[in-house]
Amino acid sequence: MKTALVLDWPSVDATSGMPLSEWEWKVTSELMELAGFKASIVLPAFRAYVAKWPTLFVNGKPGGDLTQQPAEDRAKLLASLEGYDMALALGQHAMFCLTGETKIDTYRGTHIDSPYVPGLQVVPSYSPTIFARLSWNERPVVVSAMRKATKRFEDTGRAIYLPETVADLDDFTAQHIRNEIVFDVETNKACRVTEFSVATSSSCCLYVQLEDRSHKSVWPEADELRIWLWLWQLAQRPGLSWGFHNATYDLTYLDKYGIRPKGPIFDTMLRHHAWQPEWEKSLGFLASMHLPTRAWKHLRTKAKKEYGKQGAL
Repeated sequence: MKTALVLDWPSVDATSGMPLSEWEWKVTSELMELAGFKASIVLPAFRAYVAKWPTLFVNGKPGGDLTQQPAEDRAKLLASLEGYDMALALGQHAMFCLTGETKIDTYRGTHIDSPYVPGLQVVPSYSPTIFARLSWNERPVVVSAMRKATKRFEDTGRAIYLPETVADLDDFTAQHIRNEIVFDVETNKACRVTEFSVATSSSCCLYVQLEDRSHKSVWPEADELRIWLWLWQLAQRPGLSWGFHNATYDLTYLDKYGIRPKGPIFDTMLRHHAWQPEWEKSLGFLASMHLPTRAWKHLRTKAKKEYGKQGAL
């Protein structure tokens, strides 16, 4: 597998013939060795040090058209990466040149298929300026991205069940629910549950919508009551483990409906906090650190903008 390391631009105090300063390269090399990441080539996305990234764009707006020199360097970079399988992009400009994306906190640590270089997958993370000079606590985040860049991401099939009748819930129970589920609710400003999901594995999930984006029920009253009874019956099974991320939130809403799981409860947020108390606790962060996955948290916001009140449905 051909792997590249792509940086934003040479450091302001870069060693002669190197894209980074002696200290930045030392730290970066140590992290790469720790992660088992080896680059066949190291390339800058722009030829010279830049103090302010927006100056590389027409009208000074990142994500728009590049000015002449940066555009030429980007074309050169893309041509150099033809035939490569993976690229570790350390920095926002490196990520933008390879993917067209600008939000490093959204995409870092995840695999992106480059729309510009056929067959190239990109894993972005923070630039050496960040983790070698300014924020040492980001080094584990960068190491995680480096480890992910040692392998290509392969999409696997996932089944999402959308029940059309209440009987479909019973069928899902019989076919898929065994000893463990992972549960999540979504709520609105009126503090009502609008939808919930039940996952039995990484490839199997049940999604149940209760209200639309205008807060109107999508089920007849009798059917919605049976849906809540279905959940209540699941909660009565002492051998069924329930997984949550921030269980207190979900369980508070379930409790309002008299649903109190009798089986074991585990919480990924609390488990992660017990392991690494100083790290961020969001589900997106945990996934980017520990799972081979693509970024997904931004998709709901994007869908709301594209489809208005109907959201992603």
